[in-house]
Amino acid sequence: MPDEYLISPDGTPLPPGTETLTDEEMAAIGTTSTTSTLKLDNETMTRASSVVGNCNFSVGNVWKRSSASSLPSGGIGAKPAISRCWGAVTKTFIRSYVYMHNGWLWVRKTKAFESYGSWNMVQKSVLYKCNGTRSNTFRVVSYFKASGARDVVAAKVQLRSADYRFSCGG
Repeated sequence: MPDEYLISPDGTPLPPGTETLTDEEMAAIGTTSTTSTLKLDNETMTRASSVVGNCNFSVGNVWKRSSASSLPSGGIGAKPAISRCWGAVTKTFIRSYVYMHNGWLWVRKTKAFESYGSWNMVQKSVLYKCNGTRSNTFRVVSYFKASGARDVVAAKVQLRSADYRFSCGG
């Protein structure tokens, strides 16, 4: 990958070890999911979801988080969920990251948000605290797992959200 791709939108180099995905790698995530389109307040949102094994998994929509209103530049987030589990599912797990597109690559902007449960659950902790006032494109990538007795995996899948364009500080 050329070094000129490893920069932030403001021109500063990305820190060493920054996790990135190419457009092709990002497009390959969640390609088996079904999508539905929702029209809300003159904004079209796409919800990525998938039914795998014994559960329904959904990254949900990415949006401006009202819980981040006290932050100087605001923040965006999502609420990935596992629902409609049935059968022998006794443990559920979600790991999510927020990615931002820098014009060439998808750059991971957050640590892993991990949540554990015993059945249906919603992960409410996914939040990227904006830095600056630029307009950027974001996606959330979530890994879901549901298992039963002796940690036998009933279902697992990795999905991504649709693009969300947000002007930090706005």
